Amino acid sequence: MFDKVLKKEEEIVINPNQKTTLQAYHTKVIGDIVGHDGVYIEGVVDGCIIVDNMVVVGKEAEVKGKIQAHHVVVEGEVRGRIECDFLEIKDEGLVLANVEAREIKVAGKLQGEIIAYDLALSENAFLGTRVQVNRMVLEGTVVGDIASDSLILKESAYIKGNVYVNSFVNEGAAVKGEIGDYKKLLKKRTALSSNQEQNIKILKESIDKYIKNSDYINEILRQKTDIDVKVSNLISYIKDNVHDKDELVKVTRLINYNG
Repeated sequence: MFDKVLKKEEEIVINPNQKTTLQAYHTKVIGDIVGHDGVYIEGVVDGCIIVDNMVVVGKEAEVKGKIQAHHVVVEGEVRGRIECDFLEIKDEGLVLANVEAREIKVAGKLQGEIIAYDLALSENAFLGTRVQVNRMVLEGTVVGDIASDSLILKESAYIKGNVYVNSFVNEGAAVKGEIGDYKKLLKKRTALSSNQEQNIKILKESIDKYIKNSDYINEILRQKTDIDVKVSNLISYIKDNVHDKDELVKVTRLINYNG
């Protein structure tokens, strides 16, 4: 049994004067952790973690909720979307969620869609996902499609999925899937979304059938990002908020403008 259980309404607010807030082993937090400085998790958190600084999920720790921070290090397990500038998944780390970050280094396992600028995958690492990045260096295994401007495949790398890339270096890796031109893929997507305002309007109308509170949706639509990022963010939001499996299938089909 856990030594300490916090009720949902007892939100933990980090003191801005503290350098790090530590959650001890064998404790469980039910609710959100919100603050300005670093958080080191060694127990279980059933809720979101939103801080301005760094979050470390220890080897025995588990987070069941979204993490939003500047720098995230995962040694344990995370079952929630991660949004950060820098993400490190250590050897024994496991992330079962979508990730959006500027730079990602993976030595463990990540299963979820990835949007990033830089992605480096170590030799024993695993991605079971769809990846959209600007630059990627791959030594481990990917089961899923990759879209990248620049891709370097080391000899130990293995890909089971399609690869769309502009600059491609293969140093002896195995690829079981098609290799296509990323520029052509972008042109295809642009053609499919030539009237972006109309597409966005259709997306919003479709989603509103299932989600009454559209404040967060409107926030996504106002973001100065391309339609692919908007669609990815919308899908992530829906997956987090639509809990009926049949309804989830319906709405994701409706917004999947790539068909």
